[in-house]
Parts: sequence; C-alpha cells; structure tokens
Amino acid sequence: MSDELVAQRADRGRGPSSFAEMIRAIGDEVDALERDPSKRFEVTNGEIVHRGLGGDLYAFSTDAELPLQPETRLTLRVGDDRFRGTLVAVDDFGVLVHVTDPPEREIRSAVVTTEPAYILDRLRERLTELAAGRQGLEGGVAGILENPENARVGVDFGAAEHAATELEQLDDLRLVPNDAQRLAMARVAGSDLHFVWGPPGTGKTACLAQIVRMLVEQDERVLVLAHANVAVDVAAMRVADAIAPPDELLAGRIVRVGAPRHPDALDRTEILVEGAVAQRAPAMVRDRQRLERERTALHARLRSSTDRTARDLAAAELRRVREQLRRVLQRYEEESERVVLEASVVCATLSRLVLSDLVWSSSFDAVVVDEASMVSFPWVLAAAARARTRLVVLGDFRQLPPVYVSRTELAHRWLGRDAFDVAGVRERIDSGEADDRVTLLDTQYRMARPIGDAIGAFAYGGRLRTDPDAASRAATIAGKEPWPGQSLVLVDTTGILSACQTEPGAGSFSRFNAVHALLCLSMASVSGGSMSLVTPYRAQARILAAGVRDLGLDAAAATIHRFQGSERDVAFFDVPDALPSDGPSRLTGET
Repeated sequence: MSDELVAQRADRGRGPSSFAEMIRAIGDEVDALERDPSKRFEVTNGEIVHRGLGGDLYAFSTDAELPLQPETRLTLRVGDDRFRGTLVAVDDFGVLVHVTDPPEREIRSAVVTTEPAYILDRLRERLTELAAGRQGLEGGVAGILENPENARVGVDFGAAEHAATELEQLDDLRLVPNDAQRLAMARVAGSDLHFVWGPPGTGKTACLAQIVRMLVEQDERVLVLAHANVAVDVAAMRVADAIAPPDELLAGRIVRVGAPRHPDALDRTEILVEGAVAQRAPAMVRDRQRLERERTALHARLRSSTDRTARDLAAAELRRVREQLRRVLQRYEEESERVVLEASVVCATLSRLVLSDLVWSSSFDAVVVDEASMVSFPWVLAAAARARTRLVVLGDFRQLPPVYVSRTELAHRWLGRDAFDVAGVRERIDSGEADDRVTLLDTQYRMARPIGDAIGAFAYGGRLRTDPDAASRAATIAGKEPWPGQSLVLVDTTGILSACQTEPGAGSFSRFNAVHALLCLSMASVSGGSMSLVTPYRAQARILAAGVRDLGLDAAAATIHRFQGSERDVAFFDVPDALPSDGPSRLTGET
C-alpha cells in the first residue's frame, strides 16, 4: 500500500490528523532503511549460546553498524544453505540471532540479509487501523495519550499501601518501595495515564515490578513492553520476583513472549512460554524434541549418502517425520496461544506487539512501557491502544533519545520524539512547572555521592539524592587505584599531544585517538572491580575492546548504547576529540 493511500485512509478515520503525519514519517523511515547498506552484512565466529524449542540462539561478531529493530526478520546464508531467523539484539561489535531450524553447529562465517522495513510496515498498518476507526480511539487510553490534558489524574493510597505491605514480606529488599515509589504506585492506581521518571540507579525496574504487582492484585491484566529484548527480560524477571515464588509461576501466570536476550532469563523457564507448555503438556514437548532430532539426523543422512536407494529411503522417512512434526507443532502452537491468553502478565518487545496478531488482539486492562525515552512516540501510541484502563510510561528523558535513520522533518517530529516530549512532560519539567502526571524517583542507589550530585545538578535540577548505604558502598570502591579516595576524576590530556583521526573507509566519520585509548587502558589495568570503557565513537570503542581482550580485563568497551541500564563498579568515559580533527563533534558541540 502506498504512503499516500495509507495517509488518506488515516485522514478519513476518526483519529487525529497527526496520525497521517506519523504514517508518512514511518514511510520516510522505511525508505531510508531500504537504502541503508547495513541491511546486508557479514558475521563471523558464530557460537550457540542457548538451545531451545523452535530454534537456537547464536552470538555472532560483526563490524557492521546496524540501525535495526529487535525482531527484524533475516536470512542467514551459510555456504549454500539458508536459514530463517530473527534479530534478538545488537551491540557495537556483535549480534544475537534466533535461528529457526538451525544447522546445530558453530558457524565460522555467514552472510545475513535482513528485512528492516517489515516491522515498521506492520506498525504503519496497525496505526492505519486505529486511525480508520476499526478499533476506535475515542474515550480510550490512546486518545488520552494524544490529548494528555484530558487524562484522569488522581491518587489511590489504599491500593499502593496494600501492595507495599505485601512487598515488604519478600526476601528481596530491593522490591520494598521507598517513598517516591509508593507515590508512583498511588498515582498509577488513581490515574489512567502516568509517567514515572527514573534517573539512573533509582530503582525504575523495581518500581515497574511494584506497579505491576499492585495492578494484578486489583485483578487487572497487564501487558509489559520495552524496545529491547534485554529490557523485557529484566522487567519480566523483576515482575516474577515481585508477584510469586518460582513454583507458583510454572502455571504461566507471568509469560515472557519472544526470544530472551539476558542469560539469566534463559534459565528462568517458569516465565517462558516453552516452560509453561512443558509443564502443561510434557508428552507433547518430548514428541516435538524427538521428531526434531530425527529430522536433523535424516537431513544429515541425505546430505552425506551417495547411494540412491539409501537416499530414497531416507527421503521417505523424512516425509513421514515432517508430517508428524507438523501435527505436533500445530498442537504446540495452540497450547502456546492458550498460555499467553491465560497469563496475568504478558511481557514482550514493542516489535512483537505489532508483529503478533495474538498479542495485538489480546485484551489488557493496563499497558506498561519501559525505557520509553528510547522509543519513538508512534510505538507508545500503538501500545496505548491495547489498554482498556490505564497506561504507565517509565523512562528517563535525560538519557538516550529514540534512534532513527531518516532525516526528514516529519521523521524528526514523530520518530525523534518520545512520549514524555509529545505529552508536554519535558517542557513542563524544564520550565519548573508541577505536573501530577509525573513521579520522579529521586533516590539513587548506584553512584557515589559526588557522581550523583554532579549528575543531579546537571540533568535533574538538583532533585536527585544519594542513598547513604549506596554512598558507603561506593566509597569502598573509590578507595582503590588509580585515584584512591576520588569518585569523580577529570583527566586533562591537553599537554600530552594526542591526535584524533577519522577512521579510514568510505562513508565513515567515526573518530579514534590511539593515545587516549592507551591512557584509558593503562588506568583500567590498575583499577579493581568490574569496569566499563565508554566512548561516543565506534572506531575508538573497537580499539578499546581489543585492548580489553589482550589485557584480560574484567571490562566491557563499547559506545554508550550498550550500557543503557547496566551497572559497573568503575566507568571510564573516553572523549577522543583533539587536533587535528576538523571541528567539534556532535557530542562536544561548539566548545
């Protein structure tokens, strides 16, 4: 369907005129992605990190820069063989891919061809349906998100206190709400739209779990969404911890839909669809595993055999196994759908929401969107359309913004802005106005006090305070080398005559500074604990990552996107900019 026809249908519907602009913006992004050369790239050093029903999870190395959504469909070409799969996660130098019907071996090298526009096309179709009025916006939560001044804003301290009392009985003290988290719970319970502003280290994911438990206790069915698979994994595990012990979860009360990214989530079978199916129908799961093993063995026999009679027999046996497996897979899919439909809490990526007819058509009382500051507004609007009663938006608009490729005005207006921005939250906060639609989580439990104070003053108007126990723990870490007793250190490299250069290669503008890299690695080598080496440029990150491997450091080196939401004892932030670079970078601005 052409962009013009889609936009006309949107304009004819009851949705606001902004729908037509959003749909055109998505069309601009689709066009940009189709032209992007990174949709086809090479991968190496494939390693199986998890085996499961329906495919294996492979980790690959790659040098490609990939502006791709989780759940992007792809084809993996290994020699003359081709395998279907989906993209699970991307970082600076690697990808995680779920491969359907995999070769069941390590893959030294392969060529990946992706379909980057597929997910956005599905989002565009979902928004067009909404705008055309087939699912309706009037009076719904999505309509309130479009017109946030109409939101019901209130508090229900009774619901929050009841849930807090239950959470206090848990062994995990991190799930016991502090004052700000209790206020967030009360405001969510009394409102149909609420924003939870969670600066780093303030327990945003714990607050999400607290809120979901409270809503489930009120007999609300909850959909938890996030952009990245790892964020979905962390949220699902925290919700599971907050609601019930593992033996009570095996019935599929909390279900994580899609392929997990976090290694701990891979082991939490009680929250995975396949784990719930295995408990409900163990014989069927055993049949599927047996038939898949037989199919793989018969494929291998066909490839290796040179005897025609043996090949004919193997082919006939393969046809029989495939037919049996088809029937088992159909039953498995039906049972999987029942698991999702009966779950109290469903956790998935935003991509999965628009791709899955099952998730999209399911009925939910509340929708919770995590890491929403990294998500373009149309995604949150689509999520809001799935909520009957309320929408909860969690994130930190002072951190990473949404990523998009197109540079058109409409793309900037709708794909470059998050829900905090479109709803006017950011503007009110910046102007110093009160906004009862927003709760700030104001106590951070991660950083040393000097770091927290500096970040709080720079980005949070001095409203961020440091928990005393966290300050004490951080002081112990700060007592180590290379600057004992100092939590926040600025290293001025002006006098060492370093040089910043541009990475060679057509179309590359990434910068690197070899002297900076050596200095950063030298400091990291005498520092204790876990470390992150962060830099704004992939070229510099590549040098740092190689040094980390060679020195055997307990460290990760990458650009900032990889570290969103993660925690390390020590962080080194390397800004390579220096002469003879031609002008300042986007990061350093005009200074």
